[in-house]
Amino acid sequence: ADLQAAGLISGTPVPFARNSLEIVVKPGDPLGIRSLAGLTRANVVGICVSTAPCGGSAAEALQKAGVTLPTSKVSLGQNVDATLAEVTTGDADAAIVYVTNAKSVGSLGVAVPIPASQNVTTTYPIAAVRTTANPALARAWIAYVAGPVGQSVLGRAGFLPAR
Repeated sequence: ADLQAAGLISGTPVPFARNSLEIVVKPGDPLGIRSLAGLTRANVVGICVSTAPCGGSAAEALQKAGVTLPTSKVSLGQNVDATLAEVTTGDADAAIVYVTNAKSVGSLGVAVPIPASQNVTTTYPIAAVRTTANPALARAWIAYVAGPVGQSVLGRAGFLPAR
C-alpha cells in the first residue's frame, strides 16, 4: 500500500499467497498445549514484537480466543524467525508463528493448529516496480507466481492459495 501510494509500482498489486498462524511447542508437547488457551500453561511464550506483522497477527488471534498472557510470560522476538528460535533453542515452551515457519521446525518442535475462528490470515501482494528495466519479464514473473506452477510451489511451502 505504501509503495502504491508513493507511485513506485506499475498497475495494481494482486494477491499471490496467504499465510495463517500456528503454535509451535517443544518436542513431545510436554505441557499439553493444544490451543491458544493452552498457552496459559507455558512458562514462556514467544511472540513477535507488535511492530512485526506476526506480532500484530498473534495479538489479534489471542484476542479472538479471549486469551490474555501476562507480560512476564511473553518473550518478544524481533521477527518470526527469532520468535520460532525461542522454541527450537529451548528458551520458550511455545511460540505463535506463521504456518510456513512452523513447517520448517522439523524435530525441534511440534506444530499445533489454530482453528479458523481464532486464526488470522495475512495476504501477500505482488506488483511490478514502476522503474523496472524489463516490464515484460516482471509481468511474466507475476503471472508465473500467481499461476498453477507458482501456486503449487507456494502450497508445498505451507502458503494458502492466493484467493
